[in-house]
Amino acid sequence: MTFQQYRYLIAIAKYRSISQAAKALYVTQPSISNAIHQLERELGIQILIRSNRGVQFTPDGQDLLQYARMLVAQEQNIRAHFRRQHQSPRHTLTVASQHYSFGAAAIQELLQAYQEDEYQLSFWEERSTAVAHHVATGTADLGITTVADLNRELLARRFADQALVFTPLMTTTAQVFINRSHPLAQKQSITAADLKDFPCLTYRHDDLSLSLLEEFTSFARQVVYVQDRGTMDNLLAHTAGYNLGTGVVTPGYVDAGIIARPFLPQQIIKIGYLQRAHHAASAEEQRFIAILKDILTKLTD
Repeated sequence: MTFQQYRYLIAIAKYRSISQAAKALYVTQPSISNAIHQLERELGIQILIRSNRGVQFTPDGQDLLQYARMLVAQEQNIRAHFRRQHQSPRHTLTVASQHYSFGAAAIQELLQAYQEDEYQLSFWEERSTAVAHHVATGTADLGITTVADLNRELLARRFADQALVFTPLMTTTAQVFINRSHPLAQKQSITAADLKDFPCLTYRHDDLSLSLLEEFTSFARQVVYVQDRGTMDNLLAHTAGYNLGTGVVTPGYVDAGIIARPFLPQQIIKIGYLQRAHHAASAEEQRFIAILKDILTKLTD
């Protein structure tokens, strides 16, 4: 097995065609076909199914593709790490986060701190499973996520399996986000029974097993899945929909027409960050964590 074979697999998955993958990589089609055949013989599996409509990955091929993507990403990280050591100093940091405004606010403060320094920063808003995956594979240095009463045991097992460590920074309780003109806006707290006749807004259908909504979507007759924080804010501000979250928001990052009300029964949530086990945090990571902790402290004072 070689990294070149892995790159061929990734290109085939991208273009759904061996010939198109060959063009993109500036190699011949037989070169890729032979490399895949060698890999199939070495592993004793069938990776691709070829037809007039192109190529498809078998179940074994899909599993191998996931490993290939992780390994190639790790190779790129290794190259980048040692290349940076022999180049001019540059601040580098990649953070994967669930859809939280305080994460974006921390990146903003980090930018202000570096000012004219040379830097390369990345901030990705993702579902919780993707955040953990990015940190576990090394494509992100840190992950911002939450652990709630409902999913604490599940997440503890998953983090251990991925060799991740979760460090809590603050504790809060689940809140219901609605707009100021919502029929429930005058209530001091909101229950599941109160919400049954309103649309439930949540991030990504495939992430529900790890979300606060796992126990509560059963009563919702209407569910809307979104992918980004901007769409979530727009729907909350202009519809009768609701979203369950931490209740911790950064002024200026969320529509002023959106408010939060405590959800009952109370659910404890810990906000924190993920790192790889035995990972020595860089100066950039330490600075970001300090900024994030300071923001969360100020928001809850």
